[in-house]
Amino acid sequence: MRFTQKYLTYLVFTLLLLCYGCTSPYEPCAGYCQCKDGKVSVSNIVRWSGSEWISLGSGVNGLVERITADSAAKELYVFGRFTTAGGIQVNGQAKWSEKTHTWSAIGTQFPKILPSGVPPIILPINGHVFVCNLAPNKLYNPDSSFLDKSGLYKWDGQHWSILLELMPNEYDRIPPMVLGAIGDILYIAAQIHSPEIYLPKQIYLFDLQSNKITDSITEYSENFIFHSSYDFKFFTITNNEVFIDEGEGVFNYQNSELENIISITTKGNNYNSLLTANSDYVCLWNNNIRYASETKLKNVIVFDRNSYIFNDSILIPFDSSQHLERVMALKVLDHSLFIGGAYYLKEGSADVRNIGAYDLRQKKWYDLAGGVCGPVDAITEMNGSIYVGGAFTTAGKK
Repeated sequence: MRFTQKYLTYLVFTLLLLCYGCTSPYEPCAGYCQCKDGKVSVSNIVRWSGSEWISLGSGVNGLVERITADSAAKELYVFGRFTTAGGIQVNGQAKWSEKTHTWSAIGTQFPKILPSGVPPIILPINGHVFVCNLAPNKLYNPDSSFLDKSGLYKWDGQHWSILLELMPNEYDRIPPMVLGAIGDILYIAAQIHSPEIYLPKQIYLFDLQSNKITDSITEYSENFIFHSSYDFKFFTITNNEVFIDEGEGVFNYQNSELENIISITTKGNNYNSLLTANSDYVCLWNNNIRYASETKLKNVIVFDRNSYIFNDSILIPFDSSQHLERVMALKVLDHSLFIGGAYYLKEGSADVRNIGAYDLRQKKWYDLAGGVCGPVDAITEMNGSIYVGGAFTTAGKK
């Protein structure tokens, strides 16, 4: 079958659209995120103690896309495009123990949820793991038996059990996902389906004690929730509170009530929303947020929950000619906002390289001893330390 030039052009254009914004670790970062004067040898994941960078053993041999912390167990669940962790053969999934300072394969391998290889969103709680699996993926038990229904699953360290059956979502780009937990209540984004119940796509509250749906967050657009982000980074839980960027503003959800915290439209670029919060601040990044298009200065909006004052002066200067400049991760801890991605920023004595901390009280940048020499895709916190993942081989600055 012969393709005309018209169809070839269309095909190339389509492929470019699909690949635009890809975050492959093998891209050169347009000269922005690489550096040659790193101080500490690491391998794609590292810990910031508050004063220095510390390697996690020999790390992993490829891009880290997601890190999930189980603070009680002092363990990190790490996902990405790597095949070894601490020298152990794995399949893009591994666990780091801060108790033993060792890497291990996760007791069971979670299936890649989508054909694109997007890693699953898992929720570890006290050594147990919760995940939404999508049929026909199989979750294997040690005796080689498996479960292959679409549903909410629990791994108790030895066996899988299904807690709730979910719609297969065969035609949807975004599968059901577990988003977080408050106590015994899990928050899941899904379409509920069982012999007894059939409910639309929403964010549901699932009680682990009764194994039942107890409530839902119904005010959100189905298309926004299920077609905006593989990572659901527009949703965060902190200090028993839920925060959601639903496209027309950031809302706080408590006791079945919604309170508008930040009024701003992000629907045009909702797949790029990054949301983090604690008891003092709610922080939002989105490509739509900027001072003026001609300045190319993009900023993070911060809501101070104590004074009810908005701060939108945390500016990140991006050069529009460098397509790989980006912000990929936010994390607020105490009064510091950690911002990771592929960017350089110099302000005062701070020389920020791909990750920096902004002091929300002093309104001042800190460079975290020189940052890391490569793009940052994931930031999480565990027991007071910040863990950073991405594609880099050194941290700090000589």
